[in-house]
Amino acid sequence: MQIESNKIILKEEGWNNIPSEKILYVLTSVVFFFEHHIKQENFNQKLVLVQNNTDESDPYIHSKMFKATPENWIYIKVKGENWIEYLHQFSHEYCHHLIESSFENTNDKFGWIEEVFCELARLHVIQNISENWSKSFPFNNKNKHIQSLNTYLEKSLNASSFKIISPLNEWITKNIDSLISERYHREKNKLIAVNLFRLFLEHPSLWNTIPFIKHIEISEEMDLKGFFYAWDKLLSEKDRPAFILLKNKMVK
Repeated sequence: MQIESNKIILKEEGWNNIPSEKILYVLTSVVFFFEHHIKQENFNQKLVLVQNNTDESDPYIHSKMFKATPENWIYIKVKGENWIEYLHQFSHEYCHHLIESSFENTNDKFGWIEEVFCELARLHVIQNISENWSKSFPFNNKNKHIQSLNTYLEKSLNASSFKIISPLNEWITKNIDSLISERYHREKNKLIAVNLFRLFLEHPSLWNTIPFIKHIEISEEMDLKGFFYAWDKLLSEKDRPAFILLKNKMVK
């Protein structure tokens, strides 16, 4: 049996006997964040089928978004009313759903960029929802859940391992071969995301540029400047000023 609500189809089983309305409230909070920042014409209108699996024998360790028809599938692994973990996993995978690129099946040399922005989505969703839940939260243990969100955000943004001395574009240039070789260098991806956090906080319209990534045609000879040049050509004049700030932040 399935339950549908605001772009989400929830597989009814597998939620640790937690009422579906609680799960949907938390997951749709993520959708609302993106709907607020991404224009409807750029928003992926496909539904997502969300399934939770706490089976320890399952081979998938991490959450995952799978492209499918008629709806994409988001697979998460969370136990109990661990709301921050729901947000942590679902926000990242919903970002992949919104981009819905084919890089992994074609040319994945810039797959790391998609991973960076989906790591960044985690941070911004948690920051946004923490603010919203402090004003209104319909379930028990409000302060506990908000504190867990704030603690995660503070630890991520203030971690010494994510602080760099050089400008971010110089750091990326130095590490570009490693980034291109593997999209799942999670610590490197998160370092970049943390160092982009304030830019997206100051220019949230940048989220409207993210879905265009899937339209970029990747070639073997394309470098990072070429990737951003192709991305820039897809954008409206209204989105371009903030995008130039992002490009200058990431490209030397």
